[in-house]
Amino acid sequence: MKFIVFIPILIVILGCNKRTPNETKIIDTDKFEIEVPADWKYKKAQGEDSFVGRIIGNGVDLSFDWSEMGYANPLIASEKEFVYERDWEWMPSHLPYGKEGVIYTSGNVQGERERIMKEKGINDTLLVRVEPFQIPEKEIIFQDKQYKVILTYKDTVVQIGIQIPEDVKNHQVQVDTTGIYKRKLIRPREGKIGITGVYFEDLNSTFNFNLAGEVVGLENQEKAINSFKTIKIKRNKD
Repeated sequence: MKFIVFIPILIVILGCNKRTPNETKIIDTDKFEIEVPADWKYKKAQGEDSFVGRIIGNGVDLSFDWSEMGYANPLIASEKEFVYERDWEWMPSHLPYGKEGVIYTSGNVQGERERIMKEKGINDTLLVRVEPFQIPEKEIIFQDKQYKVILTYKDTVVQIGIQIPEDVKNHQVQVDTTGIYKRKLIRPREGKIGITGVYFEDLNSTFNFNLAGEVVGLENQEKAINSFKTIKIKRNKD
């Protein structure tokens, strides 16, 4: 009879020690908290200007960078971020209104002319042609499944297609705000290779933070995204 009593009890005890697939825990790094699957682990690292470390698990290797000085990489841009906030990456370098032999400057025309004349030992001002660089007005449109921009200079109008980089196209990027932070949730599109991560940026200071890396498999990516949504940033300025 004792065996009949103790065997079920033993099974219950062993069952209690085994983690369920959805079991989670809180990792508290003192700078932020995050709820993760129970088998994920926090690894400290030594940073110079930022607080850094890793969170790892089976098929998961994430690194974080926590910086009051804005040193954390903003990771992958969304299409709208690339189009509306990174115009230096797609703005044409050639000037459609450019004239041969003319030097264009965004500074003081007279000062630039004098600098060039002195540098080249030229005394005749007619030999050095300097004109102001024209900053165009921009109108961004979405047409035929492509972003385009109409650039209007003083006497020239041009339209160009904006080429979205492959790394941007290969990722799903969700941008929103939570409290005082802009937040980006990033994962590869299905069938694509890329990073899974989250990026926070304080709307009122230089602080930013990222947690990103390689996450293998759709299930792990989903777990990572769900964990990112639980992050609580801990700062004296909050």
